[in-house]
Amino acid sequence: YRFTVANAGNAPLTKVVAYDILPYVGDVGVGPASSQARGSSWQPFLNSTNWTFQSIKEKSGQDPETSEVPASDITIQYTTVENPCRGEVMSVGGAMNDGPAGCTPDAWGAAPADLKTVKGFRLVMNRDIEVGEKIQFVATMTSPVNANLIAWNSVAMSGGVTENGKVSYLQPNEAPKVGINVSSDVELKKTVARAKMNGDEPVRDANGVIETVESDDVVMPGDYMLYKVSLKAKGPAVASGMNVADALPSGVEYVSSETRVCQDGATNPCTGPVYATASYDAAAGTWSAMESGILDTNLNVGGTETLYVLVKVKPSTEGSTITNTATLGKFDQIDSNPDNNKDSATFKVGGTLSGTIYNDADAWWTFNEDKEKPFEGVTVRLLDADGNPVKDASGADITTKTDADGKYTFTRLPLSSYKVEVVAGTVKVDGTDVNLSDYKQTYGYGSSTKRSEAGKGKLVTPTAIELTAAAPNATKIDFAFVKPASVGNFVWFDANKDGIQDADEVGVAGVTVTLTDGAGNPVIDLDGNPVKPVTTDANGKYEFTNLMPNVERIVANAGEENYKVTFTPPAGYSATKSYAAADGEKDSNGTESNVTLTEGQNDETVDFGLVADGTIGDTLFWDVDNNGGSAPSGADKPLAGVTVKLTYTTPAGVEKTLTTVTDENGKYSFKDLAPGDYVVTVDKASLATVCPECTAQTHAPSGDLTASEGQELSLTSKVTLSPGAMTNNDQDWAFTGLADTAILKAITDPDEAAQASFEFTPGAKVTYTLTLTNNGPGVATGVKASDELPSGVSFVEAQGDGSYDPATGVWDLSGLTLAKGEVKKIAITVEVTGEGAGKLVTNVARITHQDQAGDDPTNNESSASFKGGFNLGGTIYRDSDASYSKSDSEQRFAGVTVALLNEDGTPVLDSEGNPMTATTDEKGAYQFVGLAPASYRVVIVDPDKGDLAGLIPTQAYTGRGATEAAVTITNASVQGVDFGLLAPATIGDRVWYDEDGNGADNGEPGAPNVTVILKDANGVEVARTTTDSDGRYRFTGLIPGTYTVDIEVPAGYNAATTSMTVTVGEGEELLTVDFPLTLPPAPTPTPDPPATTVAKVLARTGSDASVLGGMAAMAAIAGFAALAGKRRRDREDA
Repeated sequence: YRFTVANAGNAPLTKVVAYDILPYVGDVGVGPASSQARGSSWQPFLNSTNWTFQSIKEKSGQDPETSEVPASDITIQYTTVENPCRGEVMSVGGAMNDGPAGCTPDAWGAAPADLKTVKGFRLVMNRDIEVGEKIQFVATMTSPVNANLIAWNSVAMSGGVTENGKVSYLQPNEAPKVGINVSSDVELKKTVARAKMNGDEPVRDANGVIETVESDDVVMPGDYMLYKVSLKAKGPAVASGMNVADALPSGVEYVSSETRVCQDGATNPCTGPVYATASYDAAAGTWSAMESGILDTNLNVGGTETLYVLVKVKPSTEGSTITNTATLGKFDQIDSNPDNNKDSATFKVGGTLSGTIYNDADAWWTFNEDKEKPFEGVTVRLLDADGNPVKDASGADITTKTDADGKYTFTRLPLSSYKVEVVAGTVKVDGTDVNLSDYKQTYGYGSSTKRSEAGKGKLVTPTAIELTAAAPNATKIDFAFVKPASVGNFVWFDANKDGIQDADEVGVAGVTVTLTDGAGNPVIDLDGNPVKPVTTDANGKYEFTNLMPNVERIVANAGEENYKVTFTPPAGYSATKSYAAADGEKDSNGTESNVTLTEGQNDETVDFGLVADGTIGDTLFWDVDNNGGSAPSGADKPLAGVTVKLTYTTPAGVEKTLTTVTDENGKYSFKDLAPGDYVVTVDKASLATVCPECTAQTHAPSGDLTASEGQELSLTSKVTLSPGAMTNNDQDWAFTGLADTAILKAITDPDEAAQASFEFTPGAKVTYTLTLTNNGPGVATGVKASDELPSGVSFVEAQGDGSYDPATGVWDLSGLTLAKGEVKKIAITVEVTGEGAGKLVTNVARITHQDQAGDDPTNNESSASFKGGFNLGGTIYRDSDASYSKSDSEQRFAGVTVALLNEDGTPVLDSEGNPMTATTDEKGAYQFVGLAPASYRVVIVDPDKGDLAGLIPTQAYTGRGATEAAVTITNASVQGVDFGLLAPATIGDRVWYDEDGNGADNGEPGAPNVTVILKDANGVEVARTTTDSDGRYRFTGLIPGTYTVDIEVPAGYNAATTSMTVTVGEGEELLTVDFPLTLPPAPTPTPDPPATTVAKVLARTGSDASVLGGMAAMAAIAGFAALAGKRRRDREDA
């Protein structure tokens, strides 16, 4: 250590004392830092006490002056205790033994004999230290061999300055601590080798160490590998706190690990005892080899420590190079040689070649474990890329044999290029010994991989198979073999057409026989050659050999794959009946015969018999759509079960008849016919039974015919067969039926009941329903109808059978076949437009086409109509409460006739030219419908007759006191054109002379010509009158309500009252409103002159000009009603 005591002040330092406590485990600071741990891990030893002190003086602008300090200037003392008293550096001006607490007093003195026991030293300056002067010395130390981590050292000092002859002590200070770490070298080595295993358990030597395999073989998945990571402490110091990063590569799986320590370094890798304190974390990839900071826990100089890690090579690692690197991290000592802290170990995983050798019994060129049998015991030889045998360590060829599943594998192969060779010999298949030489090769890896490459298979793979890191495993290097099959036999002339080879029937030479697959495609044999057609020899024999046992992707009726043998009959011949005998070797297989050949089979049963082959026939059908032609089309139906006869004369002059019936396709055929003349006849009765509708005809063998009612059918045809023209399949007949379609059209929404009150106003929706019925007797096809919408409506939608085109008005049912009695409907919804207002809108539907004859034109047209426009209606009621509006409780007048007039008073005429009237129903409602926008007048006809007799009007729509109303229709119907009527009330009685003044009428004379005035509740005069000769008056025809009756008192009379207020109800006669007159007690007056006779006119409330006009209108209406008559329409109460 180098120590420096410096005076950086401006006055000489005096009384300077410095302490140094050497590092030790658990040490603390010396002076002011004595409460702080220094954290040392080891203690250095003092080498010598023979120190040299120097004085260094620095002056500005000059070089430092260095001189040796005399020994007398400094006193050095030593201590052997860890906590000696050092009070001078613990407090200002303190004495040596003042501190710290618990210290050993007077612990300083001369150096001991064993300097290793020195724990610290004390320096006392015997002189002042000048300003700018430094006192410096070096103390040498030795680290122990077990030193680890850091030894921390610090020094504390105290001193003062002299002021006025006294020492003024400065605050003690302690310099920052200084650390020392020793250096050492640890070397890391890593190796890997295949572990010797007993099953899944490693084999261990006498020391318990896992043994390894000494072999040049490459590693394979599933092998166990042993990694060894060794640390060697090369000194000069021990090593501790060692951790190694050793993450396992992805290609291996951790099994176990252990650490062994050889402190003497006897073996490397170490085979010493297991060091249990060390651990390896496979997940983290770290080896904690030696603990840190524990004294004497280390690896001795020259010692070794080895980690053994057992791993298993993971599957699917073939071809990979697996490298593992171990790296020593920082340890307790300073690493003097980091270059030897890392090492790697690498091994390579080899590849494989494998395949299957199997009996390709169905020649599919594909191995099917459920069907194909493997060849067991086949020798397979491994070759290099040039085709030379690969040798093992002993120099022998590397070979293997297929197992019971036909599989073989070459393993532990270095990545390179190889070939394999199949060695023919005796092998087993399905438990039977066979010789592979008796088989033909089908599949050959790289040479014949599909049926089209038959014959190209090689026993040696033609090109080298390269094993690479990307593709280390070559699989499916397969070979397949099959035994050849054959088929053949005999073609003969079957003279008696019994389908059986008789003894006297001979073979036919020169007949062409073809072998194809089941679909008629050419096939190849096992040598890859096309199998060509053959011809029968002089004895009628033929044969196909060297055949595959089946044909790819062709499936016979029996569900098995097959060949097809096809015989081509010579001109004028055809095949005899097939399979006529139980003995398959004696009958005929027909022109085409499906043959399934198993491996090695020789089928000698496929024979063919010949007969003559003349043919007449074809089709009978129901020409449903009456379009003619010789073949059915569209909805046409074949006629099955119709009897057809063929009549001919044999060369011996005997007439014969053959009979057949048509099949489900309407087909018939007469076969095996000799050349000659024939007559074909369709049986009429049979035809009528099968098809009663077929009463007309569109085609015969002679050509097309025109169907019609009552048509005579053409049912016979002559045919001649001759060599070269032995087939006539043009004998077709087509029959058809008659049909009658009818159409009906109606408005269905609103329905018939609702149409009377429905408002066919612009914007209203109306639905027409067209119903088309086929009345028969046959089906109907190609049906179309026309339904062009009239002016006054616009199309909305159509729903139902067939399709409807609103642009053309065509209802198209031509895609349907209508049976007799079948009904088709379509609903066409329209919207009433402004053009239909006030008009009769008529829509006509017509049938325009059907394919069949026989239609009745009288039922091909139908129409539906409605009166378009707006409605006008209201209610005639008894306005009992005189409210000028109807209420639910008020009586309705039924049976009242209402007329509709134009604005000028002329009648509005209906569609038949009659004046329009309406009659109120039981709810007093009336309704006019189908009106055009215009101004109208609605009037009550005969308002003074029937239930209205004696009544007076109140409400007249928006007016009062009338029996007619003006109404204007613009763009909507008008309802609520109501009329109210009620029975009038009467008020009256008498004005008389109360001669006895008692206020009671005792038969006293009446006062004539007295003016009486009637006012309503608002004081408005309603009417006035004068009393008659008897003093009586009446106000009649009054609207119920409250009135005031006033009199004008004649001159010379007095009246007890001149005004009375009364209330009258509907039809009430209030005849009690009397006014008595009295004479004043004056002289007897002169008698009045005779009263003037006045005509008796009853006052009528409301008998103003408007009421009179209304009465005039009533009279006019009455006259009109007598002229026009009545028309009733039921209407709901608005």
